[in-house]
Amino acid sequence: MLELFMSWLRWGVGLHKNNTLQRKVLLTNVAAPIGLVSLFIFDLVFLYEGSYPSQQVLVLHVPFYIGFALIPWVNRQGQNLAASLLLTVTAMGGVIVPMFVAYGTYFNHHHYFILLAVVPLAIYPSQYVKTVLSLFVVNLGLFIYFEYSGMPPALEVLLLDGAIAHGIRTLLSSMVIVTLMVFFWFFSTFAEKSERTLELISMTDMLTTLPNRRFFKEAFQHEVARNKRMKTTSAIAMLDIDHFKRVNDTFGHDAGDLVLKYVAQECRKNLRAGNVMARIGGEEFAILLPEATKDQAIEAMERIRKAIEVAEIKVGSNILNITVSIGVSAVEPHMSLEEAFKNVDLSLYEAKWGGRNQVAFNELSAVYSKSMSN
Repeated sequence: MLELFMSWLRWGVGLHKNNTLQRKVLLTNVAAPIGLVSLFIFDLVFLYEGSYPSQQVLVLHVPFYIGFALIPWVNRQGQNLAASLLLTVTAMGGVIVPMFVAYGTYFNHHHYFILLAVVPLAIYPSQYVKTVLSLFVVNLGLFIYFEYSGMPPALEVLLLDGAIAHGIRTLLSSMVIVTLMVFFWFFSTFAEKSERTLELISMTDMLTTLPNRRFFKEAFQHEVARNKRMKTTSAIAMLDIDHFKRVNDTFGHDAGDLVLKYVAQECRKNLRAGNVMARIGGEEFAILLPEATKDQAIEAMERIRKAIEVAEIKVGSNILNITVSIGVSAVEPHMSLEEAFKNVDLSLYEAKWGGRNQVAFNELSAVYSKSMSN
């Protein structure tokens, strides 16, 4: 149930690439259940009071309950501005209707206009600054007007016990502050979690669930900085699936995707903790091996090559046998990622030129074929 609720709050967030707009959508969605709960508490208090005007307000509030509930759905359609406007209109209507029908300013209900003046600053996209300023001015103006001119309540409300009326008045005034605090607490909690998720997604290859080139670049820079401090070297490898285009052309792209996922899986199983592997494009994968010597790097890549060579991948009624070529190179403390890729590309070319299904180290163009490793 909780997971369903969390999913509902994220409706429409993933439709936008801009992180700021994603936060706006999330905040609009978070405001919807807060509005629903606030409205429910409000109606519950006045139903307990039991006057006929309170019953009228409950009936008139039904469209506003529906309005709050629809906000995430509108965002899910990619209509963030419409969702923001729906939130604003629903919230303002939910305040104004009971004031005119029953309560006037007797219970300080107009204090909600302070909340409604602030919320648009957080939920509207930055290009709608005029709309935000207009809503701020209108809501602040309504608060000031009702604060100084007042509005009488219905007669039945005036007949309430003084202590009860004072309690309700205090409760409603407090709810303005509490609602604002809860609103921004919810936003902070869900926005932080959402940003972590989005950051992870932005650094992940969605097909293989491996890190992508962006993540690999950051990991490489971190490793080079550590090498400089510790005066050590590491190794980098480039893995390429042999004749991958032939797989796609013969069996289709679904088979190609299956092969990519299988290669990623086998590499994960055969790499030690601390190694970083990323899909950097097409059928190419990069592997960073911190503090690995030449022999250790070659041994690790041979382990991967052998595991993939003996595998049988079932594609429909067909069994695919694939191989990979792997280039290995040292990572020196002064290297940029581009320089490291250039070096390891030479090794990979050496492996391809030597007949594929082998590991090559670019020092002296030494090729370590499967025959040599047996």
